[in-house]
Amino acid sequence: MQEKPAYRTVAMVLFNDVLSLDVTGPMDAFAIANRFLPADRQYRLLTLAEGQAAVRSSCGLKVLADLRLDDLPEAVDLLLVPGGPGAYDI
Repeated sequence: MQEKPAYRTVAMVLFNDVLSLDVTGPMDAFAIANRFLPADRQYRLLTLAEGQAAVRSSCGLKVLADLRLDDLPEAVDLLLVPGGPGAYDI
């Protein structure tokens, strides 16, 4: 049986008109947690977008996704879907 990696994958779905605070707040929280965790127990943070690499938040901030949704190579431990006017379009 294959052993599961020690890190935990957290993925955030990005979309146009997302609230930037709903993206950056949780991502910062996990990044800060990583400072206190041993290297082999840290969170692996990914951002995903449907078709485009960059999305524009509701305030105009452009955010680049790490991967397209279709290109996610593995299961994730936690999938976060932020809010915003564009949430109803996905």
